[in-house]
Amino acid sequence: MTEHDKQEASTMTEHDKQEPLVKYYFDKDRPVANFTYYDDSDALMVKFTDEPNDYAETANDDLLVYYNDTGKIMSIRIDSAEYIRGVNSDKPFFTLNPTYDEERDVYKINFADSISMTTFQKTDLEDVELEMDNEGKLVTILFHNASIKMSRWQTSNK
Repeated sequence: MTEHDKQEASTMTEHDKQEPLVKYYFDKDRPVANFTYYDDSDALMVKFTDEPNDYAETANDDLLVYYNDTGKIMSIRIDSAEYIRGVNSDKPFFTLNPTYDEERDVYKINFADSISMTTFQKTDLEDVELEMDNEGKLVTILFHNASIKMSRWQTSNK
């Protein structure tokens, strides 16, 4: 185990250490995001960097946001994947389409294709907003002021 792996393991909860059911990576032409779905706990972890997390804050009952020591967002965890549009108790089925709107400085993680009836909800965290469908399912997570808040820009702009 490398020193980085040891550090990451020390900041992860038991929930995060479970063996993943699926894991996908996206190519270099899109914003970086990889995810791990944990079937036994119905949790979804989305990482924006391989750097270790230092602390987490609760955005709402189902969403944790992890930060580094300078307050940059490193990853998120959704504690109940059934909260996401397209996921039911039998098999998870959703898209993970990260995009960055440079003009508005918003990083979005879309879990579903375009939905006609949605509402936006603020969370307990500044600059983190949720787009929900009419059934209360998560469609998109929006990170406002992404160039300042997200770790991936901090790393790539050095």
